[in-house]
This record gives sequence, structure tokens and C-alpha cells, in this order.
Amino acid sequence: MVMLHTHRRASTIFVSTMKALAGTFRCYAMDLLGHGDSDHPSSKPRIEDYGACVHEAIESLSLSHVAILGHTLGGIVGTEVRSLIRRW
Repeated sequence: MVMLHTHRRASTIFVSTMKALAGTFRCYAMDLLGHGDSDHPSSKPRIEDYGACVHEAIESLSLSHVAILGHTLGGIVGTEVRSLIRRW
């Protein structure tokens, strides 16, 4: 399961959720571009930029079946990622 946080937050909002789901899912919570410990670009990222970064992370981890949990902005980004995954 890939967990995506809301605007102006970071992956740390999912710590307790990850602990609760650890017995059922392999969980990954990532900081979206410009948030938390991620790179902070000079210009504001677009939804497509966030989606491309998450998609790249999923590919880098060789995840073949992915559930995406998104909170607000993370939900929008998750929808973008799902559209990219369908193109595989």
C-alpha cells in the first residue's frame, strides 16, 4: 500500500496507520515533492509532477500490485498515479 499525504503535511501522518496495517500490507508512505524530506523544487509542482514521482517510486520498488491510500491532495495524486499505471 502506498500512502500519500495532504498538502503542507508529510508522510509522518501515516505512522500509526502503517503500524495498524503492517500485519496485512507492506506499507510505503512517501513525502510528495516539496513536502517533508523530499526535494524542494524552485517552482510549484503540478499534479502530473507529483504523480510522475510516485509512479517512478512504485516502479523503482518493483511493486506489481498497488493499493493507494491518499488524503486530500494525496487522493488527487493517487488518481493521477492510477491513470499512469493503467498505461503500463
